[in-house]
Amino acid sequence: MPRVSIITPCYNVAPYVERMIASVQRQTYTDWEHILVDDGSTDDTAEVIERSIAGEPRARLIRQANSGVCAARNAGYDQASTDAEYVSFPDSDDVLDEANLRTVVAYLDANPQVGMVHCDFVYIDENDRVLQTPARARYVPTGFGVRALSPHEPLTPFVSLYCWAWVPEPVVTMRRSVYVRTTGWPEDHGQHGEGVVLLPQFALMSSVHFVPRVLYYYRRRAGQWSEDTRNHERAQAKVVTWWQNARWLDTSQREVLAHAEWFRRYRLEPWKGIRYAAQHARSGRLLTACRFAIGAARRYAISFVRTGLPQA
Repeated sequence: MPRVSIITPCYNVAPYVERMIASVQRQTYTDWEHILVDDGSTDDTAEVIERSIAGEPRARLIRQANSGVCAARNAGYDQASTDAEYVSFPDSDDVLDEANLRTVVAYLDANPQVGMVHCDFVYIDENDRVLQTPARARYVPTGFGVRALSPHEPLTPFVSLYCWAWVPEPVVTMRRSVYVRTTGWPEDHGQHGEGVVLLPQFALMSSVHFVPRVLYYYRRRAGQWSEDTRNHERAQAKVVTWWQNARWLDTSQREVLAHAEWFRRYRLEPWKGIRYAAQHARSGRLLTACRFAIGAARRYAISFVRTGLPQA
């Protein structure tokens, strides 16, 4: 039986999915299965998949009515081998580096306390050209402020994942024995932010580590849902509500959550506000800069009344 289950949700990605499939088949680590879930595509995605996996016994296609990316991930997981040790959910329009599986499997094998790893990545365009990719940030509290973890600090704590660290869902590989203890992909949440519901759960149940090596190529293309900042704001509010309503948390986990929310609200958001103020000021938008600065200062001041400094 395969040691790694690779589950790829697919929706209207006919121009790209063949490249994802080829990148899986080029892996230097070969003990895998690839389950592709066509989520009711209206183009010829399913036909492209069938042609691409013809003759490959480790890959198979599942079809379902359009139900959303989380439902597609869950459907693929339900069909995966229960004997697999690891599971990943790469997107259908992205590309894996050929050393992806070999690297992450070796890391998880060597570190049994780690329940999930996430690798470095770069953006590519529709023609596979590498794009300028912003630096990733995993923020943690320090003293009276904020610190970004360096790439050479592997541990990614709950507070970083909860505060929307740059850990896209497709770049993670999970230990199945930990995944089965989580709530799984939240089908009622919708797209964008679903990873901030699921991924921090791993940090409550195990260690989460970062592998500072580019092993994933994340495609950026016009019309992607996540490009709209308003979607991000709405999703963030939903994530906070989801975690506040997570009745399954025990007392210690709820304390970790409370500290993370305090840090997000009273330290990280003010810190970002000051940065936005500086950006607007440099652009000559002084009134907007003042509003950001005043709002950030007010919220930071409140932190000394509403105490609850998380542990670094």
